[in-house]
Amino acid sequence: NIIFKHAGAYKLYFLYLFHTGLRAGDVATLKYSNIDRSRKVITQLVRKSRRIHEFPLSNALLKATPEGNPNEYLFPSLAAQKTTVTDRLEIDEKRLHQNLSKPRKFLQAILKAADRPHGTLHSFRVTYNNSLRDLGMSIQDRQILLAHSSTSTTQIYTHPNIDLAREYVNKLP
Repeated sequence: NIIFKHAGAYKLYFLYLFHTGLRAGDVATLKYSNIDRSRKVITQLVRKSRRIHEFPLSNALLKATPEGNPNEYLFPSLAAQKTTVTDRLEIDEKRLHQNLSKPRKFLQAILKAADRPHGTLHSFRVTYNNSLRDLGMSIQDRQILLAHSSTSTTQIYTHPNIDLAREYVNKLP
């Protein structure tokens, strides 16, 4: 709540990180053509696995996302592209990394001002995983949504929820 209250120009970007579990660079390179409003899915190349994945598009994102030109990036100030020798557009990974430092530093400033623990853009991914776990989603389904190759990778992102554990412990006879 603190982050979204003070997110300013990065609010939609932070919403995408929070509601999709995608990596920061994968969200930054989303185009309007990646969003299928009728099917409520995002189809995106996950750069780490080098595979195209489909992700559910939450109602909150659907409502928050304006209509746009299919060829344009949702976050043009973050996306970094270069033209290759063959006139193909590709992502400039170095520039993308530099561009992502801006929302990362902004996020960290919000957290520091609110006297909250340090966080990174990747923290949204961890929160996404743990929130879905708390809602009862299986580790296999979370593995697919996070585009992990195995559940052991998903387990790395899964942190204990002491409040939920306390609820279960208190149910013991």
